Amino acid sequence: MSQATAYVSGKLAAGGLSSEDLEALSQERARLQEEEEVRKSLQKLPKSKNTHFPAGMLLNVPFGSEVLLPKGYVLTTDGVYRYSSDEEEGINLDSWLHLCRTPFFVASRSKTHVQLVYRTHKEWLRGWFRPSEVKPATLFNMFILPEKKSLQKELMEYTHGCMISAPFSPGDDSIEDVVKEIFRQLSASTYPALFRVSEVVRICSDLGVKYEEVRKWLEARGYINHGPGTVKRAPDPHSPGITKAQRFLVMQKPFEQIEH
Repeated sequence: MSQATAYVSGKLAAGGLSSEDLEALSQERARLQEEEEVRKSLQKLPKSKNTHFPAGMLLNVPFGSEVLLPKGYVLTTDGVYRYSSDEEEGINLDSWLHLCRTPFFVASRSKTHVQLVYRTHKEWLRGWFRPSEVKPATLFNMFILPEKKSLQKELMEYTHGCMISAPFSPGDDSIEDVVKEIFRQLSASTYPALFRVSEVVRICSDLGVKYEEVRKWLEARGYINHGPGTVKRAPDPHSPGITKAQRFLVMQKPFEQIEH
């Protein structure tokens, strides 16, 4: 008798199940059904550790679904799996090793950063990191944890493989052009310094870049802070005739020219 069955039997003997018990059982049934669907999907895949699978093959991935994962890895609703073929007593056993329960991969890379995409609570998130920043502690902070402690090395091998095989982002150079123009106009001697959001939007429009992508680029590299305080409302110090409060990006440091 399973623990769940024993628990239900005990509760029924004691007088019935509460609404919380029923909700927990419903969630457990849904989880078991999802695991069964994942298992069936994995069994249909080619039995080879040398096959590249697209990130969106078994999972609805909103960013970079066509990106090829490292050989032998696949994403599912239940996380990351790696194909494993072991021989035991002369019998070939085909199986899928469950690395972690959080689906994640590297969707693209620029000259200096990689874009990590991951799902948490059924919501897809993404962020830019320097390759040297992608460590077990970085994954831990995003609740990307190995299924077993012994699989930590396997999980990092998958992550490094993703970084190596991720496609280069051609739009990164355009974003950097926007940032260079921002700092050319800003020419501040001390920081933090304010730069009007409407001017950033205008520069983005002129260069064909999305403002949101520029803001994320600046956040990822520490030029502006993440979250509250990123944007400030204040009178424009360079336009004293404008009394209405304007929106400004709070720039934290001068531009760092990267030699390519």
